[in-house]
Amino acid sequence: MNKLLAILILLFIAGYAPIPHAAKVKPEMRGTILYNGMPAKGAEVRQCRIFQDGKCQTFTAVTTDENGNFKLKARREFRWYVTLFGDEMFGYGFTVYYKGNSYPGCTGNDLGVLSDVSHITYELTSKEECNLHPGG
Repeated sequence: MNKLLAILILLFIAGYAPIPHAAKVKPEMRGTILYNGMPAKGAEVRQCRIFQDGKCQTFTAVTTDENGNFKLKARREFRWYVTLFGDEMFGYGFTVYYKGNSYPGCTGNDLGVLSDVSHITYELTSKEECNLHPGG
């Protein structure tokens, strides 16, 4: 019993509490993909699930509808602990594959609790960066 109490005290001092939970690691993202101002029907929107050795090992993909709209669901991971001090940094985004071409897509990052991205419009022919903003 004393060992368990000592471990719990050390975890608390280190800034962690052993509270198992499902942490939101990717926000829900909704948006529209355009190509030359027209909806990119059938575009594949990919979100990386496992990034390792400098590249995406596993991804989730959705296809845009006839209006170029897509929805990537929020993703959660099981965690054994809760960080008590400071916030965890989360990176997220997507890439697009359309008519045999790959497009860089949009990226974003946030601290702490992730807000869903309610709507983003991404024009495939634009040279501008597409950055996602929390809740935007």
